[in-house]
Amino acid sequence: MTRPDIVLYAANTMNGWKPLIFLHKAQIDYELVPINFGEKEQKTPD
Repeated sequence: MTRPDIVLYAANTMNGWKPLIFLHKAQIDYELVPINFGEKEQKTPD
């Protein structure tokens, strides 16, 4: 299986859902990487 061109890092918020909905409706392949703000995952080097 090939890796999609788009890797979406998103939190469970409205701003995280908007690109997810767009990619799904546009039938664009993507990989979703969930981010947890409570554990400050957005601060990691990745």
